[in-house]
Amino acid sequence: MPFDEALALGSERWSELLSRARKTTRRLKHIVDTLSGLSSAIQREFEAATTSFNTVSKIHGLITLPNELLARIFNYVVNWDEKLIIPTRTRAAVGLSHVCRYFRDTAISCTQLWTNVSSCGDDDITTLCLSRSKRVPLNVRLVTRVDEISPHPDDFGLVCDPLAQELFSHSKRWGQLEIRTEVNRSFHDVVTKSLDIGKIFRELDVPLLRSLHILRNSADRDEPNLLNSLLEGWRTPNLRYLTTNRYLPLRLAGAENLESFDVTLEVDSVNLTDTVKALSRMTSLEEFHLTFIPPQIFVPIVVTDERACLPNVRHLRIGLSGLEVIHTQSRNLLQALFAALSFPGSTDLHLDLSGVIRDDHECVSIDKQVMWLFQHPNTLSRVERFCLEASDFFDFNRGHFSVDIPFGKLPSLKELELYCNTRLIPCDYSPGDTISLALERLIIRTTEIGMLAIAPFTTSVLRGLKEVGKWESFRELVIINTGQQACDFLGTRYATKSFVGDAALQWCIYGVPDIPTFN
Repeated sequence: MPFDEALALGSERWSELLSRARKTTRRLKHIVDTLSGLSSAIQREFEAATTSFNTVSKIHGLITLPNELLARIFNYVVNWDEKLIIPTRTRAAVGLSHVCRYFRDTAISCTQLWTNVSSCGDDDITTLCLSRSKRVPLNVRLVTRVDEISPHPDDFGLVCDPLAQELFSHSKRWGQLEIRTEVNRSFHDVVTKSLDIGKIFRELDVPLLRSLHILRNSADRDEPNLLNSLLEGWRTPNLRYLTTNRYLPLRLAGAENLESFDVTLEVDSVNLTDTVKALSRMTSLEEFHLTFIPPQIFVPIVVTDERACLPNVRHLRIGLSGLEVIHTQSRNLLQALFAALSFPGSTDLHLDLSGVIRDDHECVSIDKQVMWLFQHPNTLSRVERFCLEASDFFDFNRGHFSVDIPFGKLPSLKELELYCNTRLIPCDYSPGDTISLALERLIIRTTEIGMLAIAPFTTSVLRGLKEVGKWESFRELVIINTGQQACDFLGTRYATKSFVGDAALQWCIYGVPDIPTFN
C-alpha cells in the first residue's frame, strides 16, 4: 500500500488493518507449522516405504532365483572362507534356514551347508548336520588333549569330548579333518567326562580324506609320540593335503600320495634322521612349506646319512623366525638338514626370514641362511621365481639386513621379489658373473625408508641387464609402498606403481626413488 493511501486511512482504520494482519499472520504460521509437520511425516513415511520397497525387492529377487542358484549363494556364504572355524560356519547355515520357508527348504536341500561338524559343538546341531549332509564328505574338527585315561599313574592318552563318538561312526565320510590339541593335562579323574580315542584312532578308516590339519596348541612332549602311534594304522588312500604345527608325522599312512605339505617345527625338537626319513617318503609332493620357530629346549645334533630328494616339488617355501635367538648348534642342525634335502624340480622359491634388530647401527646378515638352500650344485637351477622376505619382528627401523642375492645359482630366474619392513641392503649386482640371467620382472615391497636403502641395488640390477644385452627380456619394475595402505571390502591395498621397459631405469634417477602414494 502506498504511503499516501496509508495516511488517508487515518489512525483508527490503520489500527484495524494492523490487527487483521496480525491475526492473519498467526493463522498462516499455524498453517505453515502444520504443513511442515505433515511434510516431515510424509518424508519419513516415504523413506520407510522406499526402504521397505528395496528390502522387498531384494527378497523378491532372491525368492525368484532358481533353487540351484540360491543354493550356490548359500554355499558361498557358509563356506567361502576356509579359515572360519567350523562352529561359525554351522551357525551361518542355521541362520539361513530361519529366514523364511523358501530359504529353509533351499538350505535343507543344500547338503554342502551341513558338512561342518565339531567334537566340541552342540549335540543337537551336530546330529542335525549329520542327518542333513546325507552322504556328502564331511569337514570335521576334533578338539583333543593329553589326559589321564585310567587311575594308574602316568597312564596318559589322547581324549576328546563324548560327542566325538558320533563323529567317529561317520569316519568313512570324512573329507577334511582338523585335529586340534589343547593345553589341558588335568591330573584329575576325567575318565567319565572324556572319551579315550586311542583304540578308535588306531583302527580308523578314512577312505575319502583329502585334507588333514594337525594343530598343536600345547607343549606336551608326549603328544608327538602319541599322535605317531595313533596315525600309523590309518587307511588314507586319497590324502593329498597335510598341515601340521609343531609336529612331524613320522609314520603317517598315505604320505607317499601327498601333494601339499605345510609343517611348522621347533628348531631344536628336530630329529635329523627321522625328519629326513619321513620327508623321503613324500615323493609326490608338489608344494612344500617348511617353517622353523625358535626352540624351547636344546637337543644335540645326531649326524645322519639319510637323504631325501623331492623331485616333484614345484613350490618351495622356507620360513625361519627368531634369527637372533637360534644358537650355533641349531644353525648347524638346519644346515645339515638342508644338506640332506634336494628339490631339483622347484620353479618357485620363497624364503621368509625374521628376527629382531636390536641396535640402530646393527647389520644382520642373512647370507648363511640363504645359502643353506644352495649347498648342492644346480639344486635350484630351475627356479623361475624367487621371493625373499626379511622382517624385523618389532619393526623399529633399527639397523638393517644385508644379503647377497645368489644370481649365479639361479640361471633360470625370471622374477625376483624382495620384501622388508625395515632396511634391506643387498650386495650390488655383478653382471660379469651372471651373463645367463634373463630377469623379466623385479618387485620391491617395502617402506619409504626401505626404498631408499634398496634403490642402489635395484639400479645396479637394471643397468647390469642393460650392459650384458638382456634388457629386451625385462618387462617391468613393480614398486609397492607398504607404508601406505587402504582397506575396503576387497581387503588391504598398498600404494603401487609399475615401471615398464625403459621407464624402470628412471625409477631412481639421481639417487632419488619415485615412491608411490595414494595422493
